[in-house]
Amino acid sequence: MRVRDCVLGILLAMGSSAAHAGACDTYGVSVQVLGSADAYARAELASSSYLIWIDGKARVLIDVGVGSAANFEKSTARITDLDVILISRLHVDYVADLPALLQASLREPRTRPMPLYGPDRSKLMPDTVTFVRALFDTKRGAYRYLGELLRPLGRGTYKLKPHAVRIKGRYNPKVYRNERVRVAAAAIATRPMPVLAWRVQAAGKFIVFTSAMNEGNANLGWLGRGADLLVVKSGNGTASRLAPDSLLASIARVASNMDVKKLALVHVAASTRAQAPAVIGKSYAGPTVFTEDMDCIAP
Repeated sequence: MRVRDCVLGILLAMGSSAAHAGACDTYGVSVQVLGSADAYARAELASSSYLIWIDGKARVLIDVGVGSAANFEKSTARITDLDVILISRLHVDYVADLPALLQASLREPRTRPMPLYGPDRSKLMPDTVTFVRALFDTKRGAYRYLGELLRPLGRGTYKLKPHAVRIKGRYNPKVYRNERVRVAAAAIATRPMPVLAWRVQAAGKFIVFTSAMNEGNANLGWLGRGADLLVVKSGNGTASRLAPDSLLASIARVASNMDVKKLALVHVAASTRAQAPAVIGKSYAGPTVFTEDMDCIAP
């Protein structure tokens, strides 16, 4: 049996399924996985990236990892429709395709500013504002030919508006909001590289994205308690040093403690998926889906 068929069988057995590309616009709110690979490039998969679709339009982009710009095109999403871009960490597999995506966006008739939010600085990394300027500043940027995106008085393009998210206490509940979405963030790691988890509220649904799982981190629990959907990139963070079964068990306990209604796991090795339902089911009773590139999930 092919791996794909095995995966679908597992999903059906667990009472939940992920639809494939082209189906996202059939839901009121849905999440599309544009990249599901880990930090090491794989020919068949892009790295971390997600879209939130609302009533047929892509409104929130979370991460822009290697290969995700091409999958953004495949998804039929438009930069013109995006309300906000969220970056979990300033690491190659989360942000490498940002220049490619922004260059492609110049073909579209976007005029309103594009807010972009990401981590604050650490000893290892600059803050998000400094990072974006290092890429696109008109005089010193690596891609200075795209500098019009940052020029306040320039009229040739829409304006990219980068922000560094500062966390005081457990989380920041007011990162971004408009008439469609509200965004909150929590710090799930600070050293050596800051990492953010995101909560997006849209059409009455709470969706949480995290690229690291640590049972000892209370910030994620505060951010994600009662979420309609928890999306976990399961190959990163403290827990990633655990054996696969132990990692899945840890994620299941966190999801259960947070009272999450649905769990979506990204980057679970095919060799682990056969036993995954039994391992997860010991702690978490809700529906679980395993995702691949271009899959769509309804909260």
